[in-house]
Amino acid sequence: MLSLINMKVGIFGGAFDPPHKGHERALSVFLEEVEPELCYCVPTGIPPHKALSGSTLPSHRLEMAKRAFLPISDRVRIWEGELKKEEPSYSYKTVEEIAHLHPRAELFLFVGTDQFLTIDTWREPRRLLSKVTLCVMARHGSEQDALLEKKSALQKEFGATTLLLQGKAYIISSTAVRKEVSERGFSPSLSPLVNQWIAETGLYAAPDADRYRALEKIKARLSSHRFSHTLAVEREVAVLGELLDLTDLKELRLAALYHDRTKEWSDEEHIAFLQEQGLPLPSEDLESPAVLHGRTAAYLAVKELGLSPKAAEAISCHTTGKTGMTLEEKILYLADFIEETRKYETCHVIRRLFYENLPADREGRISRLNTCVLAAMEHTLERLKKEKRPIHPQTLQGARDLKKKG
Repeated sequence: MLSLINMKVGIFGGAFDPPHKGHERALSVFLEEVEPELCYCVPTGIPPHKALSGSTLPSHRLEMAKRAFLPISDRVRIWEGELKKEEPSYSYKTVEEIAHLHPRAELFLFVGTDQFLTIDTWREPRRLLSKVTLCVMARHGSEQDALLEKKSALQKEFGATTLLLQGKAYIISSTAVRKEVSERGFSPSLSPLVNQWIAETGLYAAPDADRYRALEKIKARLSSHRFSHTLAVEREVAVLGELLDLTDLKELRLAALYHDRTKEWSDEEHIAFLQEQGLPLPSEDLESPAVLHGRTAAYLAVKELGLSPKAAEAISCHTTGKTGMTLEEKILYLADFIEETRKYETCHVIRRLFYENLPADREGRISRLNTCVLAAMEHTLERLKKEKRPIHPQTLQGARDLKKKG
């Protein structure tokens, strides 16, 4: 690879165990303020200054880094060099390898605040600092004075060039994220793609036989896009359920995993299955066949997972809604509509409507939930009317019921 004169190359390293939204935020600020033409994200091999969690292999951290960082910018590349080494990874060696690859480039090395403040204790600090502009971003305002003092000391002792980035950091603990994943199977501090990969591999998570069985069933039957959506709905259900103090969250999470279990069946397959099982097939369902997957998936959730009729009913009405929806049914309905990977602007608007300035009390949060479920139903009704498609009576009845209850 040839280097251009005055080309800027960024180096953004870390254990990434796992790579979380704090790392993603820092990388985004680094790219925006430094404007490198190319930026290497470097998962450390054997870090000399910190221990890894012990549950991850280098291949795990590599795959998570790809999912976290490559979508941020087409300028990002993943540097695998340190992961292939059997000895501790020293930054000065990595920098020299990248400098050799780009001999005429200007190198910018991003480090965290703790690393910045102790960089003179690293191996060969003079060799390292002679080749890079050292970049750092304060986690909070109280660190600014310490960073400025260190900047002056590094310049005086090593002739170091440093750059204090102005962006605002997200303060997230990797240890806390791993603990959260072990308890919940996911973390809101991770991007959807990282959460999905962790769900597929079971990394960090405590074993859950029921969830594993559900994942095996749906993964074999859904496209990658639908599987990604399904996992995002499960995460959304978990967050909403905790915010609304739901007592039996495990069953509803399993219902979320199964809500689109049969989404990719044809209309004919749904009809044949319902007839074979002797299940109701009302004319309004036939007129709106998009709802059929809720009925067939609900049946299979009971048969294959042993879900309760209450949880199965949440699956059955997750597309239509209905009169007198339970809290669980509303949570699954809204989670399906607003999960974080949705591309539609209305989904984003209603997501913000729920989460922004969320009331502190449970009663206020349930009221907010009702408002958002109604907004989602009204959007569906408006869209169906505009497209001149049949409107399922359950949706009409559900919207009227929510309006009546205020």
